[in-house]
Amino acid sequence: MMNNNQKYVIDGKSNGVLRMIIPLVICVVFAVLAFDQFFGKKLYLGLMFLMVSISSLFIVVPLVVRYFFFKVCINESDFYIQTTPFNSKTYKYSEVGNARIELKSSRAENIDGPSQPVYFYYFYFTDVAGNVHKFQFEKSIHEKEISVLLERINDN
Repeated sequence: MMNNNQKYVIDGKSNGVLRMIIPLVICVVFAVLAFDQFFGKKLYLGLMFLMVSISSLFIVVPLVVRYFFFKVCINESDFYIQTTPFNSKTYKYSEVGNARIELKSSRAENIDGPSQPVYFYYFYFTDVAGNVHKFQFEKSIHEKEISVLLERINDN
């Protein structure tokens, strides 16, 4: 059994700023190219650039939300979870009925042959109302924190 007096925190900051900056730069570059084409009266090319810019926002916005708002605080008698700006909640370990870690993988098709799978780890838990909650975590970074959370839930 681990030391249950220590507090642990998992946040979106571990993903780093670089994951947000690259798609944001792509978004800005294609937006500038789109407006340049609009002023040059090339509407078709401008629309294509604008669509790429807007579609990159679908990558940027979730990364920004995760970076600034995702947080799991593991305390001695309860844990706090927030995955978006308006859904924070504190759960006592006795209020959680079931908890588990689940591994999911995804493999993109590659022209040259099979590609390497990408693995995603999720922490699932069920509250006393029977609602299932989940959040994604990076096992290589937060394995200790997740194992402590799982142990504290299972001990109660």
